[in-house]
Amino acid sequence: MTYVLEVVRFITDREEWQAKGGKFEHVGYMRAVFCTKEAAASYYDRHNPNLRKLNAHNTWKSDWDPETHLLYIVRENHGLNDTVAPFDARDEPVVTHEAGGFTTSYPTFI
Repeated sequence: MTYVLEVVRFITDREEWQAKGGKFEHVGYMRAVFCTKEAAASYYDRHNPNLRKLNAHNTWKSDWDPETHLLYIVRENHGLNDTVAPFDARDEPVVTHEAGGFTTSYPTFI
């Protein structure tokens, strides 16, 4: 089993969240795959040292960032399309074309 980071936007505008029926909006999944939940949380923590650790409350969910209004949730990887860039461009997966089709290689996160 592998894990991904779901990206969610916290809606701060009262009219918007009332119109949408909730204060959280799914943005997408980060283009990064992790071997463990702990590896996903560690990746988040390294790139967000100014914020509380992702699993500070044992929920595998971060607080929302007051600047970006984004929060991150560790999820099991079910092969859904990942559309959100990783925190560092060097962590982008590499897609190669071979005779049988395309192959995606993800960096290993520890």
